[in-house]
Amino acid sequence: MNQTSKTPLYVPPVSISTDDPAFHGDLFNRENLAKRLTDCIDRLPSGGVIAIDAPWGEGKSWFGQHWHNKLKADGYRTAFINAFERDYVEEPFVMLVSELMDGLNISEKSKLKASGVAVAKALAPLAAKSAINALAQLVTGTTNLSEKIDDQLEKAGHAIAAGAEKLLSKQIEDYEKSKVAVAGFRKTLGELAAAEDKPIVIFVDELDRCKPEFAVKLIERINHFFEMPKVVFVLLLNRDQLCKAIKGVYGGEIDADRYLSKFIHLILALPKSHEMPHTGRSANVVYCQDVMKRFGLSHLDFAEDMGAWANLSGMSLRDVERSVGLLSLSQIDNENAVWLCWPIVLKVTQPAIFAGVLKKERLANQSCIEMIERYERVRSGGKYIELFTDAWKNLHSVHARGDDQDHVMKMNEFAAKKFTNFRRSSAENLLSYFFGAVDIFTK
Repeated sequence: MNQTSKTPLYVPPVSISTDDPAFHGDLFNRENLAKRLTDCIDRLPSGGVIAIDAPWGEGKSWFGQHWHNKLKADGYRTAFINAFERDYVEEPFVMLVSELMDGLNISEKSKLKASGVAVAKALAPLAAKSAINALAQLVTGTTNLSEKIDDQLEKAGHAIAAGAEKLLSKQIEDYEKSKVAVAGFRKTLGELAAAEDKPIVIFVDELDRCKPEFAVKLIERINHFFEMPKVVFVLLLNRDQLCKAIKGVYGGEIDADRYLSKFIHLILALPKSHEMPHTGRSANVVYCQDVMKRFGLSHLDFAEDMGAWANLSGMSLRDVERSVGLLSLSQIDNENAVWLCWPIVLKVTQPAIFAGVLKKERLANQSCIEMIERYERVRSGGKYIELFTDAWKNLHSVHARGDDQDHVMKMNEFAAKKFTNFRRSSAENLLSYFFGAVDIFTK
């Protein structure tokens, strides 16, 4: 197949429904991990919160959705929430209760809804203190009457004092009502959980992509209202990004990791295996082949080499998808597609250095040589991985040692012998051609 045919530049992720077989197409042996984590859930009699931590693009959502399907098939009552799709909701508690109601019978749904509405009313934004401060701003110009209430009431007069007293009284009444509402909700949810043979498991995905205020409020609501026996939350998140969100809400001085540990009982890193069990084949290769089929591409050599480069450079699964998209963008013949692996890896993982190579910068090309040499020292199956690394080092050396004309001449002779299919006269032209093929702005 020739890539000059019209192939897509992007394909959407494979959707997973609740009816799909659990862990179908499991390249990274995730099902075994799910079994171990299910054992952890069953050993949390008092309930709890588990976080699955991994960088973006490492398959957290895929794992969470398949684990959810497995638990559901095994008789667990479950819910799966994409928090990023719901962060337009003002109050996360409302979202959590609404999602939890799905699948309940009419009687259960009615009880949970009634108790949830009572709590939602208590969480309404017009608290008494805010009302007092608004009144103070309007009448006296101060913005914090609640901290200096005696002094301000004396200055504002008896009418304001009466109004403030009424507001404070209302606050006390609302607080008492909120305690009753929360107790009622916890009792209702607790009864639902106790009636189940197995824990209720609620998955929350994409938490780290939400607005910081929403993300932080959501984990606080889980702690305040849902922490009870036989109710387990599984948060799929990027811990570093969520910590940044916490700092964004509470300030850079807060110890975000320690704050997060108050709400999460177990934080587990999602492991990534570079080899498929029992075969020794790189899972990145198989994944790349799968993505290429979705793009309408099929060249085996590219998938084999790209999978090896992905292992060496620590690329995520999403990076592999982007790499296939760049291959499609290049419109290079499949016969020569394998030569684009290294430029694509650099564009995806080191875009600044990639741009420097296009500009023929000496330091950028020297950095490429050093990176390739580091990769050459990484062993795979007891053998050094070549991946045309000598050829790439020679091409980069033209700009890294551009002041050495004898060296440049020698590399041009090398290029003429090595790249006979490309009919380009110099190593410099070849480097520009390969890197330009994956950059639309150099077409």
